[in-house]
Amino acid sequence: MLTDWGARRLRLGITSLGALCAIAASLGILRCTNSGSRDAPSDAGDSGREASVDAASDTDATPDVAPGDDAVADAAGEVDVTESGVAWSPVPGAAACGLFQADPTIVNFGARTWTDCGSGCRVGSASLAGFGQPSVDASAGRFVSGDDILLTFAASPTGNTALVTRLSDDRVLAAVEQRANPTQCGIGRNTTTPLVLPWYYVSGGKSQRLFGWVSITGQLQWNPNWLAEPNSTPLSMFAWDGGVGMTFDDATILRAAGAAATKYSTIESGLQPAYHAAGDGPLAAWTESNSLGGESLRGISSGGNPTELVASKDGLHAVALLGSRLVWIGTHGPSWSTGSYTSAEWHFSDWSGSTVVDATGPSLPATSGLTDVQAMGDYGATIGCQDGITGRASCSLFVVRFSDGQSWQVHARPGMTYQKIMMVSPTEVIVGEADYPPTAGSAGLMPRLVRFSLASLSQLASAL
Repeated sequence: MLTDWGARRLRLGITSLGALCAIAASLGILRCTNSGSRDAPSDAGDSGREASVDAASDTDATPDVAPGDDAVADAAGEVDVTESGVAWSPVPGAAACGLFQADPTIVNFGARTWTDCGSGCRVGSASLAGFGQPSVDASAGRFVSGDDILLTFAASPTGNTALVTRLSDDRVLAAVEQRANPTQCGIGRNTTTPLVLPWYYVSGGKSQRLFGWVSITGQLQWNPNWLAEPNSTPLSMFAWDGGVGMTFDDATILRAAGAAATKYSTIESGLQPAYHAAGDGPLAAWTESNSLGGESLRGISSGGNPTELVASKDGLHAVALLGSRLVWIGTHGPSWSTGSYTSAEWHFSDWSGSTVVDATGPSLPATSGLTDVQAMGDYGATIGCQDGITGRASCSLFVVRFSDGQSWQVHARPGMTYQKIMMVSPTEVIVGEADYPPTAGSAGLMPRLVRFSLASLSQLASAL
């Protein structure tokens, strides 16, 4: 399956190693990762800001066809209908990508097994039985309505499947499988919006996107048509009461206002590209370059206009927003813009949609990484990497408690490395984990989830 980023490179007519890798990967020749991005941790398995989905393993089993309705019907097979009813049905208007959605009350997806990995530590498979290892970039997590909600995108026997699960009991809230046309269709990069499925379709030099909107009770709705997108690379996605926001490298920020939307509306354009974004409730925020040579934090509240919240001469790297708690990371040094820092620190503020008071938190002893941040209540978490580390993975989990400035560094387990912060809940931090050193063919894939109890941080970590 072609990545979102790779598809855009082809559409823009750019011939580079990255584009060639994307073509080769989609044809099953090889798998590539972007090792030159400024945001890519050296061993964290993050493929960087431009990457979207280096699809899950064995995606080449997906039929490489230009399907119409007949091709999709052939790909469906007889397993779609069971004695209990229709297990899988086609997504309306999505025949070009061969999208089918499951009835989770009929299809039994099984459950994960969690095992202890020390005091306050549990580990389990990132995927459910029968699926390949999920893509790191397409996986997303968030604490929603009292539960940990997880989105994974992984190879399945007849294609690639997006699963939205509730971790408390592994109930599948929604499942969508792409069975055709992997060179033109796929799911975009996602970090903190597990209840939104951002499928894209590139055809005739133009890109469109169809959003699947999943409710916490398991209902799945789709926009009535594909939404046309600009001739530009998508950079980040966020969700808030205003719908879903998409940022692009032409400095456009667009909004799809819910499942009834038939086209995007413009939030902002003409400034600078926004590489990191977050939203929750009536608020959304993003970081972008500014005239000072650094980055600014901008935001919007429902019904209002975008405004600058914080301006820096250095980097404002990642941003998280949960309720009224706004969290970001400051990065410094002559090479901060290429992902190498001499210093970094936490920042946070309570934000009601008006004034932001920058409260500087403790320092972060990381020289690279810090590409994703998640927060919940009094806690924030990120993954940062350090130079000069030998004999083990160089990337650690950093957790901060904002009320008193206490922070902890949790080293990776022996023979493992952290890949991505999946979510912070009131009781735990969940991260993606992979083998270290990585094995052949494992780049961009997330084999395990590790759950760390916030109550056990003193046993799990070194206090900073």
